[in-house]
Amino acid sequence: MTLTVAQIIPRLESGGAEQAVLAVHRGLLQAGHRAIVVSSGGRMVEKILALGGDHVQLPVHGKNPLQLIKNAQSLGRMIRQKNIHVLHARSRAPAHSALWAARACGLPLVTTVHAAYKGNENFLKKHYNGVMVAGQATIAISHYIAGYVRQHWPHVAPTIIPRGIDVTRFDGAAVGADRLKAVRALWRVDDDEKIIFFPARVSRIKGHEMVVRIARALQPWLKKNNATLMMAGDVQADHFAEEIKFLTAPLSHIRMVPHVADMPAAYAASQLVLVPSQVPEGFGRVPVEAAAMGVPVLASNLGALPEVMPNTPCHTLVPHDDAAAWARAIQAMWEISQDEKAKAAAAARHFVTQHYDEHRMVAETLKIYENLAKK
Repeated sequence: MTLTVAQIIPRLESGGAEQAVLAVHRGLLQAGHRAIVVSSGGRMVEKILALGGDHVQLPVHGKNPLQLIKNAQSLGRMIRQKNIHVLHARSRAPAHSALWAARACGLPLVTTVHAAYKGNENFLKKHYNGVMVAGQATIAISHYIAGYVRQHWPHVAPTIIPRGIDVTRFDGAAVGADRLKAVRALWRVDDDEKIIFFPARVSRIKGHEMVVRIARALQPWLKKNNATLMMAGDVQADHFAEEIKFLTAPLSHIRMVPHVADMPAAYAASQLVLVPSQVPEGFGRVPVEAAAMGVPVLASNLGALPEVMPNTPCHTLVPHDDAAAWARAIQAMWEISQDEKAKAAAAARHFVTQHYDEHRMVAETLKIYENLAKK
C-alpha cells in the first residue's frame, strides 16, 4: 500500500526535530510513499523540496486559539485534496490543529514527544501538553522522555524511537582537508589554534552563560594552550545574544559565530565538544553527532544526555551548574593521551552506529505509519 503521510512541525530551521522530519521525509520517499511536510517555513524547506516531496506552508507555529482553528480547517482541506492517510505532529501547537483535523476526517494521528514539558501541575497547561498523547500512537525520543510520559499520563504506553543521525555523513574519515580548511577559514582561526566547540542555538537554556563562566575561569589556561571556546548557532532571542556578546567582550579566547552548515567538518576541526545544557534534554543530538565523529564530549548530567553518551574516558558527564567542575573537566580531557583518545573514538562510533543510526529511526517510524493505515 502506498501511503501519503504529512508531518507537521512549527518551523524548519536547524534543530533535532527538524532533522528527524527531514530523515523520515526522505525515508518515506525512498520507500515509494508520498511525503508532505507542513510548517511555517525555514531554511530547511529547500532540502525538503530537493528530495522531491511536498511542503505546505501554514502558520502552524502560532498558539492563538483562533489560529489553531484556522490551521485545523486548512489541514482538513489538505487531507481531502491530497488523500492523506496519516498525520504526524511534532509539537504541541500544531498537534492541536492536527488532532481536530484528524478526528474530523477520520485519520490516525501520530505524535512525537521531544521534551519534558513544564506546567503539568496546572490543569490548563496539562490539557495543552496532553495533546501530545491524544493520538493513536505516541513516540518518545528517549527512555527519559518515555518515563516523563508514563509519569504524567499513566494510561499511555509510548513507543521509544530514539532520534538517529546519518552515520555516513557524521564520519571523520569522510571529512577531507579542504572542508577542514574551509571551516577554519570561516572561523578565522590559525592552523595551530585548538577549538573547544559549543554548537547550540543562542538560548538561555543551552548554557551560553555557563560557557562564559568557564571561559572566565580558564583564561590563562586557554591562552597557554592556544585554545578558543567557539560558540556557534542561530540566534533565538536578540536581547540574549547581545547579553552574551557583552559578557564575552572583555574575554579573550571565546567567540560567537553563526550556525555552521557543514557540521561534520566543524566537529572534525575541534578537539573537544561541550554540551552544557541547563535544562533536561529530551535527547541530545550534539553528543551523538560528536561521538560518531570520534570527538571527545563533555555534557551536563541532565535528562537524556546520560543515556546517549558512550561509556569512555573521553565522554564525560559534568554537573550542569558548576563552572569550576566544567573547567576541571576540560583540563583533565586535555591530558588524555592520543592513544586513549583514538580507542575512545572507535568505541564511541561503534556505540552510535549500534544505537542511533538514522535508518533504524526511520524504519521504526514507517512501521507505525503502515500499521495505523491498515486499521
